[in-house]
Amino acid sequence: MRTNGFLASVFGVLVVTSTTPAPASAGTLPPGMTGRSVAFTEKPENVRPGPSATAIHQLAALRLTDAPAARAKGAVPSRMAAAQADPTLQFLTRPYTTWHDITSVFDHCNPDYSTDGRVCKFDGETGLRSNGADPSFSLAYAQTPGGRDYLSYDGHNGWDYSMYYENVLATAPGSVTLAGIDSINPCFGQTILIDHGNGFTTRYAHLSAIYVRVGDPVSRGQVIAASGNTGCSTGPHLHFGVYITSSWTAVDPWGWTGPGADPWPADPQNLWLTGYAQFPLASAPTNVLAGAGNAAASVSWTAPSFNGGTPIASYNVTSTPGGIVTTVQGTSTSATVIGLTNGTAYTFAVTAVNAVGASVSAASNSVTPAASALPVASLSQTSVNFDTQAMASTTTVGVQVVDLSGIALSINGISATGDYSQTNNCGATLTPLANCTINLTFRPTATGSRTGSLTITSNGAGSPQTVALSGVGETWVRTETLGGQLASGPGVASWGAGRLDVFARGGDNSLIHKWYSNGWWNWESLGGIIISDPAAVSWGTGRIDIFARGGDNALWHRAYAGSGWGAWESLGGILTSAPAVASWGLGRLDVFMTGTDNALWHRGFDGTTWQIWESLGGGLASRPAAVSWGSGRIDVVARGLDNAMWHRWYDGGGWFDWESVGGQFATSPSVASWGPGRLDVFAYGGGGTLVHAGYDATGWRAWRSLGGRIISDPTAVSWGPGRVDVFAVAPDASLWHTWLN
Repeated sequence: MRTNGFLASVFGVLVVTSTTPAPASAGTLPPGMTGRSVAFTEKPENVRPGPSATAIHQLAALRLTDAPAARAKGAVPSRMAAAQADPTLQFLTRPYTTWHDITSVFDHCNPDYSTDGRVCKFDGETGLRSNGADPSFSLAYAQTPGGRDYLSYDGHNGWDYSMYYENVLATAPGSVTLAGIDSINPCFGQTILIDHGNGFTTRYAHLSAIYVRVGDPVSRGQVIAASGNTGCSTGPHLHFGVYITSSWTAVDPWGWTGPGADPWPADPQNLWLTGYAQFPLASAPTNVLAGAGNAAASVSWTAPSFNGGTPIASYNVTSTPGGIVTTVQGTSTSATVIGLTNGTAYTFAVTAVNAVGASVSAASNSVTPAASALPVASLSQTSVNFDTQAMASTTTVGVQVVDLSGIALSINGISATGDYSQTNNCGATLTPLANCTINLTFRPTATGSRTGSLTITSNGAGSPQTVALSGVGETWVRTETLGGQLASGPGVASWGAGRLDVFARGGDNSLIHKWYSNGWWNWESLGGIIISDPAAVSWGTGRIDIFARGGDNALWHRAYAGSGWGAWESLGGILTSAPAVASWGLGRLDVFMTGTDNALWHRGFDGTTWQIWESLGGGLASRPAAVSWGSGRIDVVARGLDNAMWHRWYDGGGWFDWESVGGQFATSPSVASWGPGRLDVFAYGGGGTLVHAGYDATGWRAWRSLGGRIISDPTAVSWGPGRVDVFAVAPDASLWHTWLN
């Protein structure tokens, strides 16, 4: 988990070479390159300028006697007979997530730099110097006389990919044994070696930046470096190689599929996971089917046939239109999407997310949600409509009080107490063709407590059933919507009394910003490409730090320092969901995320340096939320694998164990604090309502509903004692706001 990364800038190279079985795609050429330009190539990496090939070969052979694991190329072949046709040895995935041209291949003829005038690829294709050499690179030979079907290059013991300063991924789990210059083979430049514990080691060479250290455990698809042009390289690219660890013998991960015996007898077999060079991404979910509900839809799918080599962490179900996103655990194959508009046709796409990235399904069938016999009665301004057109006689109907208890009761009349208004033109009973409406509106105000009850009287035998409204002693001000079209849940920060800064992902996936200072200001775009809810925090007046998951799945950061916004910067890592952030002092930032192992992971900034990622344990089923109420204090809340909310905290001396806050949820929490010992936790409740639990230094208060109608996880912040502001996405995708005063 100790990772970092750079924003990928993919520059493909038009090279007429033999590529891997799947077709490669050409990307954008770097400035100044047109047509078939010079390939990004490298000098023989075990050769310093001057010595002959024979001298180099002898030097390599001598190095093998220095130590069993001497990292010299050209090791004497030692066939691994026991490994032949062993499916357990198929363990590698590609070191990147998008197509890249291959500029040179593993040479089965002589991967020890003994020039013999030919290049032999794993499938038997052979380039001969006698057929003609590539005029732009003398060690690329044509496969046909006078042809341009070159294979590059003679004596190559790995694969070169035209990666232009891009993220390099670990091809399998393992442990880092080298991170820096290889003293035995310095022509590799900045290099990483990973021992995979199964008899094989992989090499990643010519790197421009390294994000791991010797001894670090790495996971499949983890960003370990950025490709580059260090060592004996003549252009930015990645050299990828595989070795038998015990003898340091170079082997081809493709094995040998050509005719006859493998010219390089050390090759054990095909080492790619599933026998093909897969990206470390899941294949797309299939068979996506949708069914209509009341302002909702049920969606099911078939799990991906290939998970990318790591478990599916979550699925995101996205509606079209509206872009409503519902997230479920990676073990699920169905979800319920709420917050839809009755009478509108929707399709749904399902995105499978693993530790590396995401893959999106084709659209589902179209469905149109419609009103049911049990309309929703919420605590915000909501009409409960009964249409009796189709009734044959006086009929019992129902109201579903999802904001309070989730129950549905049959009624023939409604009465209520507390701060509410009611309009009922239906009378005591509902008769055919009445087309009547009962309007119930509960109105919390700035001066009154949210108290009262909704009484639903049964039709016929039975006693009245009463559901209490909670919130005595606190005043939650009327909700408001603040416009905009949000494609994610919001993030919010405050650097002083009366100041609020709200952020979200816009429709073009850029970061958008709206702020309150003596009134609400219009939305503005802050650019970038983000694919998660943003997380925001302030550690001083005029200071705001924003974090989000970028388009490359790394952690990205942008800061405002009182006079303007700084540039986006990458902090690396592989995120599967949105981050959380807290600050307990000037220059202090603590970022949290849920790892692919469902543990809580943490990275801190002490004002000068970013620390490495550390695991804080636990079993999380959601992204975390974090807040600080004093120097050296951090509180983290997240949904556990039992779907209850859990809490862990740091008091300056160490981390305390997890404790349960209870409840049953399917979403992520938010947490705010307006003073020492005070925590207010919020979550998305049943029926789209805002729910709340609090801690006041004496104990936790039970979960209760605050009403409203939201379609995203909430986010909360406090700018002073007794003040909490909560934001979420309204059903029309605008910004929704309520506050405790």
